[in-house]
Amino acid sequence: MDSSLDKGEMMISFTVKARDVRRLTNSSTSHLQSHFLIVPFEQVPDFPNDINLRTTEDLNKAPRETSVYGQLTASILQKDPWEQDYFYLRNKGIVAIASSVTPVEGGERNEFIISMPENWGIIDGGHTAEQIKKHGQRPDGSWIDECVIIHIITGFEQGNENHEKIIHQIARGQNTSEV
Repeated sequence: MDSSLDKGEMMISFTVKARDVRRLTNSSTSHLQSHFLIVPFEQVPDFPNDINLRTTEDLNKAPRETSVYGQLTASILQKDPWEQDYFYLRNKGIVAIASSVTPVEGGERNEFIISMPENWGIIDGGHTAEQIKKHGQRPDGSWIDECVIIHIITGFEQGNENHEKIIHQIARGQNTSEV
């Protein structure tokens, strides 16, 4: 992790190697960009979860097998052979707010540095990130060969009161399911 300034907050960075990447910009909000990365489980970064509306208690609950989160865990573990290779299509993925997504200079194709203030990060998909970290490895330590979509939204200014309100509203809109 790297650190720097910006209104007294520490900046943190994560290097991620994606299998594929797309960037979208809406002309009416051209200062904002959406970066969609298809990321192997082993590359899922430990983004902060501070602005996610779910509580740590919610994220640490042991899910019932029949609950959405129990099904999420079962999907990661690939209990049925037909489940292999489709996790990223069956799961909404992880949504995070960051300051920037930049290619690694001299790095490999689709290798990026994602930077953000330490109080930004996941706004939706905290359960997905947690369950991938908890169950994404086989007993021998190798990673399950699956991917998840990570949607990174950039262009917000830290400390801008209106942007902070919008980020909170995006988090509320993204988190619509019951725990």
